[in-house]
Amino acid sequence: MKQINFIKAYTNRIIINNVDIYLQSIEEYFDNLLLNQLTSYKGRIDAIKRKFKFQKLIPVYIDNLNIFVPINNLKEYENIYINAARVIKTAAKGKSTIVYFIDKTKLEVNKNENLIIKYISRAISINHNSWFFWQLVVK
Repeated sequence: MKQINFIKAYTNRIIINNVDIYLQSIEEYFDNLLLNQLTSYKGRIDAIKRKFKFQKLIPVYIDNLNIFVPINNLKEYENIYINAARVIKTAAKGKSTIVYFIDKTKLEVNKNENLIIKYISRAISINHNSWFFWQLVVK
């Protein structure tokens, strides 16, 4: 699997890292990735909800290097899924946030930095190895 920093998801297409376009829904894309682990998107989401007591904006755990967190309500036309495992820092820019990734790319999102940190922290908490690293970054 190639390294993914973020996915922009629309109704029937996704754009990965602002480069690769796939004509499928985000659920179909995640289903295909999770099939190798003998599970589905719905199964993984249900398990994360039950185990971690998350109610909304549920992170999608693929593996230790791919933990995607949605930053908008799933019913919105555009949603961005940030790979929390590849984030190295965030910075406020007015009412939006710049998210910096391991490969030195960045993404500006129209959300408050505190919310983005909260979403990423929740996603990283699924993987204890990443959680330790993220705590060093946030402080």
